[in-house]
Formats: sequence, C-alpha cells, structure tokens
Amino acid sequence: MTYPDNFMDEAETTISVISGLADDPKMKAIIVNQAIPGTTEAFRRIKERRPDILTIAGEAHEDPGVIQSAADLAVNNDFVARGYLIIRTAHELGCDTFVHISFPRHLSYETMSRRVAIMRATCEEFGMKFVMETAPDPTSDVGVAGAQQYILEKVPAWIETYGQNAAFFCTNDAHTEPLLKQLMTMVVTSLKLTCQVLSWDILEHWALTFPPKLVISKPSLQRLKLLLLQRAVQDVLVPGHTPMVIPLPLVLDSMQSTFSMVKANCLSFPT
Repeated sequence: MTYPDNFMDEAETTISVISGLADDPKMKAIIVNQAIPGTTEAFRRIKERRPDILTIAGEAHEDPGVIQSAADLAVNNDFVARGYLIIRTAHELGCDTFVHISFPRHLSYETMSRRVAIMRATCEEFGMKFVMETAPDPTSDVGVAGAQQYILEKVPAWIETYGQNAAFFCTNDAHTEPLLKQLMTMVVTSLKLTCQVLSWDILEHWALTFPPKLVISKPSLQRLKLLLLQRAVQDVLVPGHTPMVIPLPLVLDSMQSTFSMVKANCLSFPT
C-alpha cells in the first residue's frame, strides 16, 4: 500500500488508507514507514476497531511523544548521534563549512530541529561554519520536479558562495538526488581540470621514470590519465557512504599512488 505523494494536503486520505487495512480480518500487524503526518490518528482508529492489530511506525514525522501514544512500536534513526557524527565526518574530510538544506515543514519536526541544534553546536566545537539554506518542499505546489530543479540550479551558486571545502546535507531524499548529481558533475569537471593543470609535461616526466622496456606513447598517456582519474574517484569515495566532499589533496594522493602502482607493475597501455 502507498500513501498520497502530496500527503500534507491529503491527510484524510492518508488516514483512511492506513486505517482501512484493519478491514481485513486476517490482518495481524500494520507497519508504516515513513510514518508521515496522520499516522498517529490512523493508528488510533485502528486500535478502536481492532486492538489486536500491532501498529508499528518507522521514521515518524510526528513528534516522538505523539506517535508513541498510538503505536505499539515506533523506531527512528539515532538523530542525536547523527547530528554529531555527520559534522565530525565532514570535519575529518577537511570541510570548513556545513550547509544544511531543508524547508519549514521538516524543521518543525522535533527530531530534525534537535538534530539541527546538535549540528550547529558541533560545528562550533570543530571551528566550522554552519549555514542554513531553504529549498522548496517537494509536497508543495512545485512538486518533486520543481524542488529538484531548484537544487540543480542552486548548487553552482552555493559552491561559489561557500567554497569547495563545504559539505552539503539535505533533509529530504528528493533533494539529495539532484544535489549529488550536480556535485559529482562538478567534481568530475574539477578533476579533469586538475589533470589539465598537471599537464602533459608532468605526465611525461613521470613516464620517463618507467623501466626502459616500457614505452609510453601520447595515446597511452591519455589512457593513463583516465585511469588515474577513475581510480582517484574510487579511492576517495567511501563505499556505502554518501559523498559530501572530495578534498583535492586526497585526489592528488590517490593519482600519485595509482601511478606508482602502474609503474611498479610495468603495466602497458594499448596505443
């Protein structure tokens, strides 16, 4: 079962869809994830008719004290720890600015407002700048498409304003997708420019240190440059984690490491 995309304007529909599941005599448990606004009222109606049904809420949008009044079990991520760990990770990656992207509806949630307060305090602890940016709510009139387009258009300006050592964080998944897409596009462009800055002269200088039996031609150097770029991106992104920033020193270190590996193994590249 799914609830309406624009659930904020269709609360009664959301409540009816969830509570209607209790009409099935074989129903034993109802799990709502994410437990959007209206879930508490839906669970209350279910319990009035079928107190035997287990009600479970995941990632509740309603305040903890509210959803817990109706749900048999309410679970959420550790938003307190995340408020600290996200900032600490950004600091360890070399970030000097943390940009928090959200909108009024999300910031009205107790869990998110507390996390923001922890993030702000942690930034102060690590000497980082904390910035709040507002983006359109995907459940508003602009819809998901409009909200995503806004992010795509704003990222270059944010990079210009906050610098390349800024980390970006969205509270909404619909925002995260275009944010990552645009950031990665800019990262690849930056890496390509870095390779150009390194220039053919430097690559050719590196090539001269290869054993005499290995001949590197210009087309092969182009392939080597692409390999360095690919390996650099793979090395600096941590598997299973959302990339926030890729510091240039890590990229250069990875490129140098990859080149040393290539030289040590005397790998040849087809011309």
